[in-house]
Amino acid sequence: MLEQTSTEMQYGNLGEELLEVPDGASITYVTKKSVPQAGLLKAQHSPQLYTGNPLHWKRLLTQRLDKSHTAVATIYTVFAAFSAYFSIYGISASLFAATFDGVTVFGKMDLKVAFSIAQMLGYAISKVAGAIVIPTIKRNYRCPTLVLLAVLAELPLVLFGALPPAGQVAMVFLSGIPMAWMWGIMVMYLEGRRTSEFLLMGLYLSVMVASGAAKSIAAAVLRAGISESWMPAFCGAFSAVAFIFFIILLDAIPDPSVEDRKVRSERRTITQAEARRFLVRWAPGLIVVTLVYSLLTAYRNFRDYFAPELWRDLEGADFDPSRFTQSELPVGICTAVAYCLLYWIKDDKKAFFSILGVMFVGGAVVLIATITQVAGLINPLSWMIMVGVGLYMAYIPPGAMLYDRFNGATGHPYTSVFMIYLSDVCGYSVTLAVLFYRNFGDANLRYVDFFHSLSYIASLACMGGMAVAALYFVFAMRNLHLLPKVLLDEEGVAPMEEGAAMEDLRKRTVVPSPAHGHPVPPQAHEDGGEEAKEVDALYVSA
Repeated sequence: MLEQTSTEMQYGNLGEELLEVPDGASITYVTKKSVPQAGLLKAQHSPQLYTGNPLHWKRLLTQRLDKSHTAVATIYTVFAAFSAYFSIYGISASLFAATFDGVTVFGKMDLKVAFSIAQMLGYAISKVAGAIVIPTIKRNYRCPTLVLLAVLAELPLVLFGALPPAGQVAMVFLSGIPMAWMWGIMVMYLEGRRTSEFLLMGLYLSVMVASGAAKSIAAAVLRAGISESWMPAFCGAFSAVAFIFFIILLDAIPDPSVEDRKVRSERRTITQAEARRFLVRWAPGLIVVTLVYSLLTAYRNFRDYFAPELWRDLEGADFDPSRFTQSELPVGICTAVAYCLLYWIKDDKKAFFSILGVMFVGGAVVLIATITQVAGLINPLSWMIMVGVGLYMAYIPPGAMLYDRFNGATGHPYTSVFMIYLSDVCGYSVTLAVLFYRNFGDANLRYVDFFHSLSYIASLACMGGMAVAALYFVFAMRNLHLLPKVLLDEEGVAPMEEGAAMEDLRKRTVVPSPAHGHPVPPQAHEDGGEEAKEVDALYVSA
């Protein structure tokens, strides 16, 4: 079994192709070296190969994690991912702890609705570009990109406090643009691993609890005397520093191991041609899932943006601000337990259909909770917890683990970020439509009454959509057992079974040890000529 390849790849700027070598073999990676036809490849197996990252302590940490027990590495990764994304909510969500009562902008538009629309527009526009750019970001550029995005998201909030309402709306829009890229880059750290359910659930747990926690903290800041205009910059500054620290910790995790790649398939960048083929191949099912996810995104965002207004309608103007956290913490725990159980389902196809089933159940929970609350059978806190559990049971999977399992089940070796961002663009578009309707079409309706109607629509659409999607994928995936493990050729179009693909990989990339007198294989050169050829090679010695 090949050992410690993740650290070597991460700090040696290595190619993406891996090869399993016999136990006891040592391995040195060489990239883009000139290999003469009749000569021998010369390279030294030394620690100098691992000095690609200037942060020496982070390189050592990566090596320690690479050698540690799986449970230790998983706990560390969940902690880093959860903490990083939890921190960023101080920038994105603290603003919405304020109510900005009585302030309008652009005519009769409520200022808080304008902030919601501006942030959604920033997200949507950025996600369109992100769907194309983010899946192509290489490993070494993830951390610097995230640090830059955090700084760019905070700077508009600094100007926010000094501007009039119309200018504040513009700043919220500008702040939303860089924040929209953060999720996809962080998912790329976690996908394609045997423990991806735990890792992605840790990331999503931050989504479920961070918004309420950020609002509770922001409400405390407001009570301390900081104005509604300067509170977002104050909270965002501390959040940005914490985010950068935890992102550096997350960047230290090793890349997926050979065993991870064998179990979950390769996760590499996707070209535009591959993306088109992927969409055409699975279009009917993907459209249904995306439409359901779009409605759930609008439902979730309305619940998040207008949580103060919902609690005010439910319990009065003097409601306890701790309700933000009380209603979200049980949601996070219940949903995390439900989806972490998927780790024990090793077969990707079974796990994929299990996820569709859990999403169906989530829609049913929202429907039942809303019916009982309207009938007066449960109290407001229980209702908010129940709709939160049902919502996130259905909302979470398309944001990460659904497509991670789908790629594993179908053998597609692509990062799932492409489909995640395409779904997000649709989701934000529906959110904008809901916000515009709430402000201009039904502005006099109480927030809680509007949310009741939205609950019925979202839950019924989720249940019906998941039933249709499951039926489609059952028939569309019925012949996949003929290709249990599919790898794609260099053009990404011709599927090959694993054995043939690995044999082809050996012919193209392995350079036997000169210590044993073996010549460089002729397949490594073009036309058998005298000229050297640039190759990515694995240098193997017994």
